[in-house]
Amino acid sequence: MTKGARIYNWITHVISTAIFFICAFMVLKLYKDAPMMMYTCLDISGNLTWYAPKAVILVYLVMQACISWILSILQCCPEYWYFFSDVSNRVKEKTIRFGRLMLGLAKVAIGALMTYNTYCALLNQNAVSWYTIIALFWICVPVLLCIFYYLHLSVSNV
Repeated sequence: MTKGARIYNWITHVISTAIFFICAFMVLKLYKDAPMMMYTCLDISGNLTWYAPKAVILVYLVMQACISWILSILQCCPEYWYFFSDVSNRVKEKTIRFGRLMLGLAKVAIGALMTYNTYCALLNQNAVSWYTIIALFWICVPVLLCIFYYLHLSVSNV
């Protein structure tokens, strides 16, 4: 791994960890005053669709930590997720670099979105109505870009 990749991995790891601790601090500070039943899910039009006890916020916090941890492992260890064996080293290295970039961005964005959703739930506020679309965008787009970038490199390599 190059020095630039290590620095990028550490920067995104520090940012996502800081976002997690901000969320944990918010939960500790606002949990006692939060309503007993709070919204936990919005549909695409922004209407509240499901309420749950405020203890579900702790599940959000654990889920955010797990997602960040999994994406950090995938970002730092491409041998766990890169399984194409019949390509040239140039294609493999470029795809791994692009995948690291996308995983780092996705890790930070998902952490920020989950922190925002937790904040809105604790204050019983209506979150942004397109939250679901943003979350899907940050999860699906990096995967699709990596696949298309790999296909582009493979075709141009022939």
